[in-house]
Amino acid sequence: MGNNLGVLQLIDSLHVGGAERMSINIANALVKEEVVHSCLVVTRVGGELEEFIDDKVEYTCLDKKGLTDKVGLKKLRKFIVKNNISVIHAHGSSVFWALFMKMRSPKIKVVWHDHFGMVEQAEVRPKEYRLLKYVKFMLHHYVVVNEMIKTWGMQNLGIKEGDITYLRNFAALDSGNRELKIDIPGTEGKRIVCLANLRFQKDHLFLVEIASKICKIHPDWSFICVGGIFEDDYSRDVKRKITDRNLEQNVFLLGSRTDVSGILNKSTIGILTSRSEGLPVALLEYGSAKLPVVCTNVGQCKEVVENAGFVVPHGDVDNFVKSLDEFIQSEKLRNMKANELHERAILEYSEKSAVSKLMDIYKN
Repeated sequence: MGNNLGVLQLIDSLHVGGAERMSINIANALVKEEVVHSCLVVTRVGGELEEFIDDKVEYTCLDKKGLTDKVGLKKLRKFIVKNNISVIHAHGSSVFWALFMKMRSPKIKVVWHDHFGMVEQAEVRPKEYRLLKYVKFMLHHYVVVNEMIKTWGMQNLGIKEGDITYLRNFAALDSGNRELKIDIPGTEGKRIVCLANLRFQKDHLFLVEIASKICKIHPDWSFICVGGIFEDDYSRDVKRKITDRNLEQNVFLLGSRTDVSGILNKSTIGILTSRSEGLPVALLEYGSAKLPVVCTNVGQCKEVVENAGFVVPHGDVDNFVKSLDEFIQSEKLRNMKANELHERAILEYSEKSAVSKLMDIYKN
């Protein structure tokens, strides 16, 4: 460790999700920087993504029981001292614990990485985030995943534009392991994959509407949905709609999987039907896996895809179906758009570019 810069990625859990994947991607990427001692701490609970943490990343889970859990806070403080941490890069709501540590050790820099993906419905954001405007002086920097969040931070928290960085997400799939752990349903060459937890903002109900029309035209095609199933009212509504539309043999909910790379390798088209997004890592993963993409025009989706796929308005079933049908009908078009998106993912959303920006923030 020596005199290396101690940087801690702080996140609440490692269940499958965009913020969680990015915390690991950044921690793993920083291992390659000779001047950084890279660490990762989970405040609440680990999860499926733990297996992707680089062996060189110092990692621990605190199992906190609440916001003011004294035992958890003591564990975090001890970890920070032991690893000589000078920068806490807090993802999402973990920023509150990062600020607790800042109060104890004023020299620590707190970088808040805001992954909030529902800026179009900003009123649903927990009110406690607005309290941050009173302690914004304790934040070293504010990192956002799209321009709308940047505007929200300036308007609601009073953070100056010079203290905000729009950092593009980057993909880092388990490229060395493209094998499936468990076989997936559907016909080879006729699978449409959606990487998204079953959450309201991901709008799987919209996906089922699309699937209903596509499967009437192409009954041998299937939709493979990969992401957490939370057994809440929304998940039950999605399952009920699949049954009501007689799509049990065409739409499959696989739940959380750690063999995402293998699933993408066995898929043909990638989709996102979200009603709201930040900068979805799923699109970058589709690009890395050379899949053509159809997605909704929310968040930074259009910026990511540009002309290397189809971007349609959320809720426009007919336009989404038309775009999917064009890909289904033409392997040549699929390959062309997939290669274009692959090039964009490599050139515009690279690990190297993101790490370079972060190092400037940490050292500033």
